[in-house]
Amino acid sequence: MNRPHDDVEGVSALASDSFSREKARAEVTRRTLISPLEEDPRLSYATEEYSSVIERFVQDHVAAPRMIGKDTRATITVAGGGNAAHVVLALLGSNPNFTVQLWDTLSHEVEAFRAALAANGGMVAVEHPDGKPDTLGRVAKVSSDPADLLPATDLLLLSVPAPFHGLYLERAVPHLHEDMHVGCMVAEGGFDWQALSYVSSVPMLHGARLSIFAMETLPWACKIVEYGRKARISGVKEDVDISVFPRAAGREVAQMINDLIGTQRQVTTKKGTALTEHAYPQLNATTFIESTLMNINSVWHPCITYARFGPHAWDQKTPFAEPPLFYEGVGDIAGNVLTGVSNEVMAVRRALEQAAPHLDLHNVHHVREWVLRAYKNDIADKSTLATSIATNRAYVGYRHPMREVAPGQLLPDERARYMSEDVPFGLAVTKGIAEIVAVETPCMDRVIAWCQGRMGKEYVVGGHLRGKDVLETRAPQRFGITSLAALLRLCA
Repeated sequence: MNRPHDDVEGVSALASDSFSREKARAEVTRRTLISPLEEDPRLSYATEEYSSVIERFVQDHVAAPRMIGKDTRATITVAGGGNAAHVVLALLGSNPNFTVQLWDTLSHEVEAFRAALAANGGMVAVEHPDGKPDTLGRVAKVSSDPADLLPATDLLLLSVPAPFHGLYLERAVPHLHEDMHVGCMVAEGGFDWQALSYVSSVPMLHGARLSIFAMETLPWACKIVEYGRKARISGVKEDVDISVFPRAAGREVAQMINDLIGTQRQVTTKKGTALTEHAYPQLNATTFIESTLMNINSVWHPCITYARFGPHAWDQKTPFAEPPLFYEGVGDIAGNVLTGVSNEVMAVRRALEQAAPHLDLHNVHHVREWVLRAYKNDIADKSTLATSIATNRAYVGYRHPMREVAPGQLLPDERARYMSEDVPFGLAVTKGIAEIVAVETPCMDRVIAWCQGRMGKEYVVGGHLRGKDVLETRAPQRFGITSLAALLRLCA
């Protein structure tokens, strides 16, 4: 069963509203900071004066909040009502020491979740792939108003797609406080720059004990079974990287998240809540620049989509009778595209390491190495990158997002996150870093150019990130990070 707002128009309208505010905010910055002598009037970048505000905030921070353990009484607010949010609510809510809350900006979705909880004793369940008993978690409160939830919150965990990060951060900022952790289930690219651009605008947060963290990718492949009641985990990654600000708190925060959603103890309470034994992935501390470059979704989704629907494979107009298989349909063409783009990402890594030998980028892996590491027990045929994807049991059944243009006639859905999220918050970010370190990216450019054409956007023009819609991305240039020196100062 899909979540109530899976009517695409409602979600798109909210995302567009968030984009509009972000774009307006960036446009004010651009008008204020870009020199009138700028040679290219179309350039949608802020100058480094903008990034210096973020830099000052970073320099002011030296300490993180207290860490939360399984035996710590804490209030945890999960933002978003999607697949991963259901899993996290169940896992965290299964611990009687935690008061777990759900924050969702859509009021009709809040009402639907409340109704489901009322009918299910206030519990959300998650099924596990190993056949062990479901984990049940209690959700104490559901609201669309952050003022109802955040003042008492110790950990805010965003579990929403990247286009909604700005919306939630904007609404959260007035209610953030000292001794608070702000995390994100999937970083995508440039999450730290966006988050820091918001929190640095609040004077009282300068020097406050505050941590910002984000996971490289979801720890699980998961899906809602019944909205507000149950989700199912179909696959578990062996390990996941997590990026942390301040950097010095990386190991502590990674261990905290391992404690919260890692292997659980068996506990029974008088309310019937149980913590069952399940192995969850180890989360390893890394830097944000690593998670941006190692944004696996930004490579996986656009590249596989391009390989299946690009001009070499499809005439761009003939409808399909059914959605093609996504991962199981990966063949040599997709394998070659993925390899080409991943080779370019690795070239960016090498350029950064050459420019700054002190920079630790060992967690930036080629996609072939990544999939074998993340799913080493789930792959039947490891002979090539393509077969490693197509025979991964955690990927079984996934299909390309399609839209119906007539009864029984389907076309690729450009509004789906595989393009609308993973290009502006993924490939475009990596492209921006590549330009700063002077690495050419012809494979990446080809994928971005095709995707932006399908979406009606313009990010890359003539092989350069200079399109009119750069302000809708999280490329470093969007935040005034336009030089290697500025980039490295924010990588520390």
